[in-house]
Amino acid sequence: QIHAEGAMGTEDPLVYDYVSSGPKVRVVDIDQKVYDIRANGEIFEGWGAGPIMMGLGYGYREESFTQQVQVGPGGNINADPAFLPVMANNAALGIRGVPGGNMASGNLVEIQFSNVPHARGAQDVQEAYMEFLVPLIADVPAIKQMNVSLAGRWADYDGLDNAIYSWKTGLSWSITDEIRLRSTYSQDVRAATMAEKFDRTGGIATVTDYLEDPTGGADSRYGVTRFSAGSPDIQPEEAHTKTFGLIYRPDWLKGFALSADWYDVEIEDNINQLTGPEVTEGCYLDGITSYCQYIIRGAGPSDINPDINRISLIGLPYINQDAVGAKGVDFEMTYRRDVDWLGGGETINLRLVGSYLSDRYDLDIPDAIELQRDPTLETVKTEYQGASGFPEWTGVLTGTYRRGPLRLTATARYTDEMIVNRNRNWSGTSTRWDYPDNIIDARIIVNARANYMFEVFGGFLDVYGLVNNVFDKWPEQMDTGEFAAWFGGDPGYGTAPNQDRRGRIYTFGLTYEREM
Repeated sequence: QIHAEGAMGTEDPLVYDYVSSGPKVRVVDIDQKVYDIRANGEIFEGWGAGPIMMGLGYGYREESFTQQVQVGPGGNINADPAFLPVMANNAALGIRGVPGGNMASGNLVEIQFSNVPHARGAQDVQEAYMEFLVPLIADVPAIKQMNVSLAGRWADYDGLDNAIYSWKTGLSWSITDEIRLRSTYSQDVRAATMAEKFDRTGGIATVTDYLEDPTGGADSRYGVTRFSAGSPDIQPEEAHTKTFGLIYRPDWLKGFALSADWYDVEIEDNINQLTGPEVTEGCYLDGITSYCQYIIRGAGPSDINPDINRISLIGLPYINQDAVGAKGVDFEMTYRRDVDWLGGGETINLRLVGSYLSDRYDLDIPDAIELQRDPTLETVKTEYQGASGFPEWTGVLTGTYRRGPLRLTATARYTDEMIVNRNRNWSGTSTRWDYPDNIIDARIIVNARANYMFEVFGGFLDVYGLVNNVFDKWPEQMDTGEFAAWFGGDPGYGTAPNQDRRGRIYTFGLTYEREM
């Protein structure tokens, strides 16, 4: 029987007893109380275009959690959140810069690089909202129906200095039975989650030290100790969203529908957790000076440049990023038709869902302290559209054929080409000739499925077969040569959304359902 105490800030210590011979476990106690009242209905018959509807409500909730982890013999002297949850110095593993003394064991659970810490947090939230649907005009030339929607919400989160407000206005205009236009403008607010406020983790990260080698050579890539922490005082993020869309259902082509929506979203004080590469690239390549404060150089002198020390710790906290934004178009086309290919009673369905990302960016806006230090600082806009994880074009085309108990489905997923690393080779020039291919090629992956439903023993037996990656598209080998050594000597495969890591896969199965 082991007894452990972990200090949790100003509150009473956690006391947890367990049998040490058992496996490592995490015990999370979650307590939530929710109170909610709502009302909705017609409040006025209107002036001929339709009744005016209103909805309103109020909610209050209390939520808290306590996370306890079995620790090593003797308890955990480092469970205080003031200590960084990192591994101890270990020259053999290249771990440098961890403080000594009582913090020497370093990790919150005394298991090296474990990312499960002791944690505790609580918050109270109260909200109130009101919304209206107001029909304006109906059945006049060029206006089959026109409605306006209005909504507002007030929220008060425990720990925030001020209440937060969100609102939305919308216009829906049916020109005819075939064509409808829609538009919205809104302010949307999201407060931090419990994890973003109270999570505390530690581990390792691999970074490229661009201060050591501005070209980002393979020798400047090494492992460091990372630490991350939830931020109890992190502020809500606030988005302003504009949309404009069209819905078209033509009478001349029954079963066909088209919708397209343009959007423009910018989020201020965006809640985000930095990664190790984001910190070093942002600081040394993209000019985001606010990232540099998270780089701690406490290791020995660099072999490449002895005038600087290598990175020992890198912080990955949750932060309020200055702003992020995106612009683009989402679209969908559907078509359903009855056919007589194999005797009648058949239908086909086609559905195309796609997106075009025209702009995806981060803004780093100098604050008052930074401007006082350097008045020449300007807002830095970093664009990501077309880079890894942000393809400009994506689409999914699905076709389905049904006849009685038989259903056949084929799906094709398209992802546009992307740049692996925005700071390498992407404009046709490079300082790194061992980085041979900086483009992830466009890719189409096709899946197929067949189902047949039998009625047996008073129930339904569904027999199915599935083939993923029908054409056996191999994952793209991302990197070769010296660059592959950055990943332990192996090239990277399937690191982007358009990659399939496993190749063609066959699956056969059945399910049986019967009401008892």
